[in-house]
Amino acid sequence: MLKKIKKGLIGSTGLIGKNLQKNTIFQKKYNSKNISKIKKNRFDLLVCAGAPGSMLLANQNPKKDSISINSLIKNLNKADVNQFILISTIQVFTNISHKNFENSKKLNNALTYGRNRRKLEKFCEKKFKKCLIIRLPSVFGSFLVKNFIFDINNPMPNKLTNIKMSEIKSKINKELYKEISKIYTRKNNFYNFNNKKFIISKFKKKIINEFRFNNFLSTSFTNINSVFQFYYLNNLWNDINIALKNKLKIAHFATEPLMAKDIYKKFLKRNMRSNIAKLYKGNMVTRHSKLWGLNNGYIQNKKQVLDNLKKYFNNENFNI
Repeated sequence: MLKKIKKGLIGSTGLIGKNLQKNTIFQKKYNSKNISKIKKNRFDLLVCAGAPGSMLLANQNPKKDSISINSLIKNLNKADVNQFILISTIQVFTNISHKNFENSKKLNNALTYGRNRRKLEKFCEKKFKKCLIIRLPSVFGSFLVKNFIFDINNPMPNKLTNIKMSEIKSKINKELYKEISKIYTRKNNFYNFNNKKFIISKFKKKIINEFRFNNFLSTSFTNINSVFQFYYLNNLWNDINIALKNKLKIAHFATEPLMAKDIYKKFLKRNMRSNIAKLYKGNMVTRHSKLWGLNNGYIQNKKQVLDNLKKYFNNENFNI
């Protein structure tokens, strides 16, 4: 006989899973190591945030990503659930810069990351009678370890290519470069940042100033004209409940877009320097903005997003 569980969570050790656990209690939690045990339980509500989160790794290794998604589907197929919630992504769309609503049919992302997550969506829609799909844009929240918001408060790049390291060597004096080579360890064709060594370095401030002067900081890998929709994960459980209360089947937690250079200036009080990084433009919209008190196709306007960013920086004790 299956054991009845009030709430379960798949992806408990990931960014989204960790943030969900800050705002509600899940009686059963799963990750890739124990998800096979899901068949032993029956859930009133099951949230799945278990698809691998790195778009870069998924697109670099399509086979590995497909194996991960297929394994997740195989285990979900064994799950006994009343209300199922899938945390999905804007990346399922063919063109993320178009104003895609929940009923958009342009769901043919050619890249592995988006294609496989749309495959997961379709399986869940078919498998679970009561299924809510949440599509998220770019996110920020506790436990964040990457993206532009992380970079604003972590100025040193986590990884450098051989080409970038050679460029740094050519522009920075030998004494300082010697110190930089101590805090960046080469592995698998990349130079990886060692924060512990950086913190104790007596040249720390000087390195940051030189990196800023030469436009080598982590934010230099984001185009100043990139447009992001940033969603605060601290709101996720509350927003999920709004979607459930209104019996939505697909909900876009779409926030009004902001330009990278505007966010940078708002919180760092200086202009962001131009660079040649790839331009990113995300702009999905929702049919349900009125449920959040708006009528502009978003669940939060620009001011609300900036207010949430301020809360995040304050809560995480970042020095902005």
